[in-house]
Formats: sequence, C-alpha cells, structure tokens
Amino acid sequence: MHGSRLTRRGRVVVAALWMVLVALAALPIVQYVGGTSAEVETVRVEVQPGDTLWQLAREVDPDGDPRAVVDAIMGLNGLTSGADIRPGDTLTVPAEGR
Repeated sequence: MHGSRLTRRGRVVVAALWMVLVALAALPIVQYVGGTSAEVETVRVEVQPGDTLWQLAREVDPDGDPRAVVDAIMGLNGLTSGADIRPGDTLTVPAEGR
C-alpha cells in the first residue's frame, strides 16, 4: 500500500482550510481589541506590587478570556511578549469591569 500523497489541488485545499481555522481562532482577539484603540474605552491604572498582566486582565473582564485581554493591554501599551511590568508603571487598559 502506498503512503497517501496529496495532489497540488489537495495541498491547496488543506492550506486554505488551515488559514480559515487560524482566522477563526484569531477572531475573538480581533473583536475584543476592536481594531483601534480609539474604539475601545480605556482607563489608566497604576501597577501595584505583585500585579501581573494576567491579574489585570481578570479584573478588567472577569468572565472573558484573559488571553484576549492581555493581548489588548499589550497592544494598547506597546508591550512585547515577555515584557515586565513594575510597580508604579501606568498602563492603559480596557475600561470593561473597571
């Protein structure tokens, strides 16, 4: 029995399916951020000792997906993955739940 091989058309279909799945997975984040910071009502908060982006995200939207909120906070503040926040820093966060 031969191993399964995809035709060129099959590879295109599989690639298109993956792109659709990735787009659907990213949709909640894009919807939460709203495209631009002008469309998201925000507030400024001062980071307290022990605060993390994850904790701030849970305070902003206790029932939402904290990953999407962390991404929004990072985007609003120009933070990169692995960025540290320190007590006394002032961050812009979405206003939901505040």
